Amino acid sequence: MDLLCKIWFSGSDYTLYPHWLAWPKLWQSIWLNSPGLTLSGDVWLWFGYLLVLILGCVLFLLFVSVVSQGAIIKAAAHSAKTRMFFPSISQAWSAGIKHFWRLLLLNVLRKAVLILLAVAVGYGALNFVISESLLGLLLFWLLFILAAVVGAVLSFLLIYAGSYVVVEDYKLGKAMAGAWKLFISHWLVSVEVGLIVLLLNIALAAAVIFGFLILFLPTLVLWLISVWSNSYVLWVSGIMVGLTLFLLFVIFIGSMFTVYTTSVWTYLFVKMHKVGVKSRVMHWLGK
Repeated sequence: MDLLCKIWFSGSDYTLYPHWLAWPKLWQSIWLNSPGLTLSGDVWLWFGYLLVLILGCVLFLLFVSVVSQGAIIKAAAHSAKTRMFFPSISQAWSAGIKHFWRLLLLNVLRKAVLILLAVAVGYGALNFVISESLLGLLLFWLLFILAAVVGAVLSFLLIYAGSYVVVEDYKLGKAMAGAWKLFISHWLVSVEVGLIVLLLNIALAAAVIFGFLILFLPTLVLWLISVWSNSYVLWVSGIMVGLTLFLLFVIFIGSMFTVYTTSVWTYLFVKMHKVGVKSRVMHWLGK
């Protein structure tokens, strides 16, 4: 879903990615012409402190998210192998810390590939809008299809590579090579599970929209009371209550879904790596 959204958005809103590439020049222009350069030393000191604080929070969240990913993979693999529903959390967390750098590199690689594919599709769309030719339209659709296929394959490879890193303790190069062999042997199964996860993403989006409607009912009640009592405080309180409930709901359902999908892919990896998994489509066809 992340892949399809990025490449589709870059095609439908073609101005985003070409302008995104011009950000360095934009920031240089702002920096050279900004009156903020004349700020006093203590203001710059507080500004630097704020930047360090924000950077520290970002690095902390990055560390926790990557380690958590490794912990979920380790726990799911242990559960798949031993059929224990509750594996050791401390051992899973330690495995996430141990493989932090390799998992981080895989995540960075994945994001970089998605951005490059989206940029390519964005330029294809921009070229079509400027040229308004049949060749430009064909080029756009060619880039879109190639980006979808290449991005999906690379997503599968990075998922399996992450499992090889955590479960089998492979180095990065060996993990990528093993992921490629595993995907070649089970490419149809990977596509089937990928389509199922894509459908689950759509169902999740519908659940988020439904949750938004339900959780904002208290906000509507507070708004009605605020209109009746002419209270601005109740109006603002209604907005804050609604946003807080919705944010907590999104965090909860997003976390559960992330754990579920990561566990599904890890379980699939364990089965494919040990005994192999047959395609359901081929089974239905009697092959």
